[in-house]
Amino acid sequence: NRPLLNLLFIPNNLQILKIHEDCFSMSKSIAQRISNLTTIEYMNGLTNYVFTIPCCSNQLSKNLKNIKIMGDYSYIQEGAFSRFKSIEKVEFGLQTNISIIQKNAFLECEKLQQISIPSSCISIEEGAFKNCISLVSVHLPSNLKYIRKESFFNCSSLESIEIPSTVLIICEGAFMNCTKLYNVEILAHEKGLELI
Repeated sequence: NRPLLNLLFIPNNLQILKIHEDCFSMSKSIAQRISNLTTIEYMNGLTNYVFTIPCCSNQLSKNLKNIKIMGDYSYIQEGAFSRFKSIEKVEFGLQTNISIIQKNAFLECEKLQQISIPSSCISIEEGAFKNCISLVSVHLPSNLKYIRKESFFNCSSLESIEIPSTVLIICEGAFMNCTKLYNVEILAHEKGLELI
């Protein structure tokens, strides 16, 4: 039985933060001290709990560019990276299993350009990528079943999307205000697709 780790100290000039799989939170006082941080990596291990980083430092939310989630089984907390306008890239490990992209997980990540969601994901929750205005490319996994309300609302740079045949429900406003979205390919469905 391993003890839970508490993150107690971070040098002020740190640029890359690697979070151990047993770390489950970060205090506001720690977040205030890491204004030079450009990358957060949730390290490869059995599990990752991707917690909300306290966005109390404007400098942190301006400099953070890369998120890496490498755990075999990962859970992203609701709103984990919302309003981190500088995030450009989100990477998942080759073996990462994640069932749900939680509500508002990447809300208003205005510089996020592309994301490849792991094949284990079955649901993209409400507002998960809402107002990601630079998002050009999204790879939806072949096991996806639900695209919830406003999940890609106002992704105004998104040009094309392929909806896998496994998708059962696309909720209201999922792709509303995606003004450059000219190519939507819906793969053949056996059960039918429900638009709510």
